[in-house]
Amino acid sequence: MENALWGSDQEKTICFDHLYLGVPHVDYSSRSFMSSYVEFVKEQLGLGNLPLPSTPKLGLISRSNRRRIVNEDQLIEVVSNAIESEIIDYSGLSFREQVKLTHNYTIIAGINGAGLTNCLFLPTGAVAMQLVPFNATNLNFKEFGELLKSRVHYLEWHCSDPDSSIMGRGVTFENADTIVSSDEFVGLLFQALVVGINKKLIE
Repeated sequence: MENALWGSDQEKTICFDHLYLGVPHVDYSSRSFMSSYVEFVKEQLGLGNLPLPSTPKLGLISRSNRRRIVNEDQLIEVVSNAIESEIIDYSGLSFREQVKLTHNYTIIAGINGAGLTNCLFLPTGAVAMQLVPFNATNLNFKEFGELLKSRVHYLEWHCSDPDSSIMGRGVTFENADTIVSSDEFVGLLFQALVVGINKKLIE
């Protein structure tokens, strides 16, 4: 059977206004698209009517292999008088469990990494805080930032002290564990408390 496109005796020119090959082209910076996507996922998971948090609550994402926050327990202790806070461990949880857990927080902070994508499922008006290791020029923190800005309020911290990077053999700055300045972390937290859902809950 002659191929309708390529088997013709006559040469044909086929023109396209736009042509995308591979996965569909998606504008991840679109607030309306990302909001619709998140609501669709929640509905499919049976999580469409989760109650909103009644008070501000901070979750600090814990990592187990690389780019860990060395002093995560200290950070939680330092801010515990200002806000209910706890360490989040997403490992071992199903996707549904991760989405449901994430909805409990009004602020989530974490070192650059896949765990931050859970922040897409924070309540509307919540805050995502990305912590970036020292001299991490090759990390995709800018892309993470643009993605998170499409859904929530966004804050970004960069480690400025090389001595705060814990370097092992063969470890680059991008993958080093980090000691996060508690004073700078508190300052970032107070920025998060005066915007969005946190501001409304405090007032």
